[in-house]
Amino acid sequence: DRDMKKFIFLILIAIIFTVCNSCSNGPPYIKKLPPLSKVPGIGVNFIIPDEEGWMLFDPDGKGSMIVKHGPSEKESYVISLDFYNQSKPKTLSEFQTLYNTLKDRELKTPRYKSIVANENQKIDNGDFFIEFYYLVEDHEASNMPKDAEFMLLETMGIFAVNPEISDNLVRVAYSHRYLPNNKDRQFRKKANWVLENVTFISQ
Repeated sequence: DRDMKKFIFLILIAIIFTVCNSCSNGPPYIKKLPPLSKVPGIGVNFIIPDEEGWMLFDPDGKGSMIVKHGPSEKESYVISLDFYNQSKPKTLSEFQTLYNTLKDRELKTPRYKSIVANENQKIDNGDFFIEFYYLVEDHEASNMPKDAEFMLLETMGIFAVNPEISDNLVRVAYSHRYLPNNKDRQFRKKANWVLENVTFISQ
């Protein structure tokens, strides 16, 4: 049994070494970000909040996910950027359908039980724009304690046609995954700050 544990440990070390080696030859995979760093992405720049502990998870060089521990290591904050090469919708109805498709793909699974889901659709500077908020039970969270039935996932974000690139749709979201008794009362204030500091760009 001891030999097996030693063997598994050596395998893990080899995997970590391989990953770190590959990271040094390509885009940064995981690195610490100082507060208020500007993060470039496809079609969007955004700024890290004035807080320590944010980590860039960047397997493709696009600055697509920023992660920070919550009150415990089992909880987390995430700023995520997703972009879609999609022709600009011709109508608000078509834009809403695209949004609903993405939302259903994410939330309509056995993993999540929806508690609140709100959207505010509008035209911003001539382009389509949706602000969204949802709160769900996450029944398959990877860091969920063994004695917990679920964790909560609270998310605020925007889904928009990039006014600088007509065939680029972007989704930026700020989320907090937490144990039921650890709600962050400042969540909306923090999320609004992140979303207000999103800048659309032409590349």
